[in-house]
Amino acid sequence: MRKLNVYDGYKKINVWDEYVESASGYCKSIEITVESGDCIWNQGIICMEVDVYPKHASNYAMVCVEYVPNQSDKTNIIIEYDRESVDDTIKDMMTNKKAILGLNEEFAKNLEEFFVEYPAKRLPQGTIRIFNGAYDETGSSYVSFKSVMELIIDAFENFYNLNDDNYLKKLIEKF
Repeated sequence: MRKLNVYDGYKKINVWDEYVESASGYCKSIEITVESGDCIWNQGIICMEVDVYPKHASNYAMVCVEYVPNQSDKTNIIIEYDRESVDDTIKDMMTNKKAILGLNEEFAKNLEEFFVEYPAKRLPQGTIRIFNGAYDETGSSYVSFKSVMELIIDAFENFYNLNDDNYLKKLIEKF
């Protein structure tokens, strides 16, 4: 279910809290294990798409994350990427722009870097699986994927607030 869809002429953010159409045919993955902390996330899926238009450039990223808790003292992170076919595109009806569905190796490694640099013991016990995403060939960057991951982490930490308009406004302001 789409929880948020905002476009103000400068930025567009879409948030889903359940399964969305996914690219298929991933043949590679990156796996990272870090020490978990005492933070608590609710089991579920959050997909977030962000497109920002500062001046004459754009920054676009979409990331879909599934979290499953367990009783270990570790956080396992799995980033699926490198599809066999990259012919799939999604069209953004608001901006009339096409994005490539799935993650390529560059953006998968950007996400890996994000988690390697993320502060120790700030992730929950369990498995975080990045199972889908999208990027624009000219308008996506490490910065856009890092920003989306920060918002997704905030959304998982405040999962029950996704129905609260005030929380959603604060989430938008963070970007």
